[in-house]
Amino acid sequence: MRDGWNRAWDVDGVLYAMWDDVLSAPEDGFRYMAPWLRAVLMVAGVSFVVLMAKAAGEVVLQALHQLLTAAALA
Repeated sequence: MRDGWNRAWDVDGVLYAMWDDVLSAPEDGFRYMAPWLRAVLMVAGVSFVVLMAKAAGEVVLQALHQLLTAAALA
């Protein structure tokens, strides 16, 4: 197992290449960065937007519920 780990971090190894992609991303820019890294960033961004939209929807529904409850009691 240790041998496989060491081979992955060699200059021609998979983990070394992926780490090199991460380090070169700031100078490459979004358009020219590695496709796998761009996909990870896009999935993370979309997930964040979905979570924020869900939270905002819950806040709006709670406020609407409070308004309708107050109107029904008045």
